[in-house]
Amino acid sequence: MKKLLVIAITAVMILSMTAIAMAETTVGGELNFGYQLENAGAAKGDFGDAKITTNVKLGDNFTVFGAFKASDVTNKVGFDEVWGKFSEGFGTVQVGYWGQNTKDNMDILAAHNDIKPTEAIKATFNVAKGVTVAGYLSRPNMGTEDQGSLYGINPAYANDKWGVDAYYVASSEDGYALNDVASNPANSVTAVNGFYNVNAAAKVYANYTSVEPVTGDNTNKAYIGLNYDSADMPVYARVEAQVEKPDSQDSNALAFRVGYKINNNARIQYENINTGLTGNDTDKTSTLKLNVLF
Repeated sequence: MKKLLVIAITAVMILSMTAIAMAETTVGGELNFGYQLENAGAAKGDFGDAKITTNVKLGDNFTVFGAFKASDVTNKVGFDEVWGKFSEGFGTVQVGYWGQNTKDNMDILAAHNDIKPTEAIKATFNVAKGVTVAGYLSRPNMGTEDQGSLYGINPAYANDKWGVDAYYVASSEDGYALNDVASNPANSVTAVNGFYNVNAAAKVYANYTSVEPVTGDNTNKAYIGLNYDSADMPVYARVEAQVEKPDSQDSNALAFRVGYKINNNARIQYENINTGLTGNDTDKTSTLKLNVLF
């Protein structure tokens, strides 16, 4: 499967490069400049990162997307995602390199993908109005060769007011279903999400996740969140709280973000996170940053 995915990704990249001159291309991105007021017990200091995205539309049915990121926090430079997507009346087929997040609207307490970016293929089928079912197949990205395959399914329903969905992601080899496999190996992950749009500016949402470890009992976590972002106001805010935790965790996680829009392309933002894992300073991070979109 790995060779097949690599061949498919190569074909997508060649096709995009040969057709880019005659295609509809959109380039964007963002820059972040900030200071870590709390840094999980580590040294504080300034930081910066940049992300450039390119979206190439090749006709009415095919899109190629790439995201390149550089960060002095992780000291990494490279592609976050590169993929091609074919769209038709039945749904979409996506092939390339990207990550998956089973927590949907969760943002601050789910800042990273559950599944690291890796070669993957995903097919999403339109079953009925508002109803989709997606299937996912990928190679785990955990730094070893004998990793088997990841597979998943994601049924969903959504309309303009509310929506629900579910994820089931499992591994053909023990201990490769989660991003943090080194510290918490897992065989499968089951997640349920829901959201409700209170109005044009406010949304409430929730997530429940159950992780099946290689050994021992399942680890269950639940979260709720509220996001407020009005097109008519310069101030925006988001808060997320954990409402169910495993016994091994010291306390429920809590995070919030507040920001001020200077204009359509620049904003100042403060973010505070307490993971509640140990009850120590290593649980806490807070940052103040300038975010610039282009």
